[in-house]
Amino acid sequence: CDRSITDSESVTSESPEDLLKSKHADTLAALADTLPGIVCWGDSLTSGPGGDAMSYPKSLQNCVNERLCALYDPTAALSDEEKALLQNNPSDKSNLTVDIPVINMGVGGETTNTILARNGAVPFLTDGSITIPSECKPVRIRLTCESGAPVAPLLQGNAGMESVTIGGIKGVITHGQGYFFTRSEPGEETKIPGGTVIVTEGSGKYLDYLPVIFIGQNGGYTGYFDLVDQQRAIIEHQTKNGDRYIIIGMHTTTPGYREDLEELMVEEFGDKYINLREYMATDAMSDAGLTPTERDLERMELGFTPYSLLSIDELHFNEAGYELIGKLVYERMDKLGYFDGAKLALGINEQ
Repeated sequence: CDRSITDSESVTSESPEDLLKSKHADTLAALADTLPGIVCWGDSLTSGPGGDAMSYPKSLQNCVNERLCALYDPTAALSDEEKALLQNNPSDKSNLTVDIPVINMGVGGETTNTILARNGAVPFLTDGSITIPSECKPVRIRLTCESGAPVAPLLQGNAGMESVTIGGIKGVITHGQGYFFTRSEPGEETKIPGGTVIVTEGSGKYLDYLPVIFIGQNGGYTGYFDLVDQQRAIIEHQTKNGDRYIIIGMHTTTPGYREDLEELMVEEFGDKYINLREYMATDAMSDAGLTPTERDLERMELGFTPYSLLSIDELHFNEAGYELIGKLVYERMDKLGYFDGAKLALGINEQ
């Protein structure tokens, strides 16, 4: 006679290895939905010179690896009965790992306008018409951006500009004595009118990642409200997770000089804004486990970043400084609940 299949029988229909792989695939899908990655847009303070191979995105990646990925237990999603089945039939779990990438999209020397164009929020345009030859030969090109502001990419890196597409033709832009575009594959000679959007590789990537925005040190904005509009443009360029982001404030100069900007940032972004200057002048040395020198104390009293956390140029950070920023960003994201979904997917149970 017919009878229904019990839960116990349905569990045992899969081998322990297949069961574990199936649960792991579910975890990866859930993780891709809630926390596919983090992308850090900025200038040299993001790319990380002076840090002896450390940058704040690298420090943030270390935090993500240690506090999220390394705590993943592929058996956490299993029922007690399924776990018992695995204990009786051990399976190799070494290849069942997770990765939450932190992407460093910092390029030194760039203004906010250049960063936004590289990001695609306010894209590059062709400044004047060009004719792309049928062969893969370079053609001189002038760049502007949708806002009309001057832009100067590729001076210290090409993050997000590894390739570009102009008028449907894919290629690369190089910088030497001016800018040149070279198509990737031969095709028909094509005339490109002025004002054509230059689609950067970075403009279409990472749109579902959580953005961290650290811009402004090199100028490019006409006032503080303009800077806010630029930051929001990057946020709004995201196709997903546009409500989960972090804004890092500039750390240079004194409280009096930055007071209006810092107040505006708090008003606009609330806890999603990190007042880096204030943090560096107050809690940073203690968090780093360092004893401030007399010169550090003088700087901190004035509201500046202490020398012990800066590189020799006194603008960029040293290894300790970048490590602190990465941890600070992680902890703020954690406090805002940005990792809650990932922790649930990974089976991380915090007491």
